[in-house]
Amino acid sequence: MRGLKDIVDGSRARAKAHNAVHHFIQPDNSFGTWWNLIDPTGKYEHTHAEIHKIKALPENRLHLSPEDVTQFYRNYAPHQFESWYITPVGNPSGTAMTQTQLTDTCQTIINHNPDAFIILDTVYARTLSTDDAKTLFHGVVTNPTLLNRVLFLESFSKSHGLCRERLGCYFSTNSALFGALHAAAITFSAGSGHSKDFQFQALGEASAEDNLGVRDLHLFWQKERQGLYNHLVGKYPHLWAPVQTHLTPEDLNRTLGLYLLLKTAPGITAQEIFLETGILGVDTKLLSGHYIRFAVGMMNQPKYSDVK
Repeated sequence: MRGLKDIVDGSRARAKAHNAVHHFIQPDNSFGTWWNLIDPTGKYEHTHAEIHKIKALPENRLHLSPEDVTQFYRNYAPHQFESWYITPVGNPSGTAMTQTQLTDTCQTIINHNPDAFIILDTVYARTLSTDDAKTLFHGVVTNPTLLNRVLFLESFSKSHGLCRERLGCYFSTNSALFGALHAAAITFSAGSGHSKDFQFQALGEASAEDNLGVRDLHLFWQKERQGLYNHLVGKYPHLWAPVQTHLTPEDLNRTLGLYLLLKTAPGITAQEIFLETGILGVDTKLLSGHYIRFAVGMMNQPKYSDVK
């Protein structure tokens, strides 16, 4: 979150230095803290920012598509100071983009506006299998033009269950872009403390056995997510929309973060679901409807994984 704040502050300062405003563009399924950082009042009114929210369609797994980008640029001209925020493995969506979807979306952005940069928030990508993660990002990291316009945001907080440690970083192959945005970190926080270096070193030098333990955690989350889905939809079908278009068997049957997002039946809220099921979720209002986000990250014993 410190990294997100640095990027936001750096983007605004960069635009302000040229007597301009920065344009923040993102799908409606973006990480909640991101909204709080770019739009703390919820009114889309800022001196040095213009904010655009794009409806992510359930048939696209609640992620951006090239068509969404093209439609945006039909309505708005490209801007010199412009960023797109993309979480390819999602919170709150609990879904992942496909390789083609991610690559083509990024390419379409740069085709329309070579000055734009793309923030890829990859915090949850680490919960994918190594093969799935490599496949997802292959089209971006092997394309020098795209890679030059991407700022990666990474964290061990969720993938390793270390939320309170705030172990994260951001990086780019574009030194000019990175330097302009990183200036905010030097100005406002002077970077992370020395202890963080040792924590990162410990994680980087983790043994194969330790890394296998982390992978076991991801597998545990996957089984609980799938079991929770079966439990809620199977036992309480009246609480949910009859079709969960954004969810695919592929995403439910593989490791993919710790969130499950379900679209509700009309008028159903998280409070009503809690009262009937005993399971607490978070109301999540997207442009495609009302959803409830559930998390299995605090679970340490099997509970739902035996539900068929």
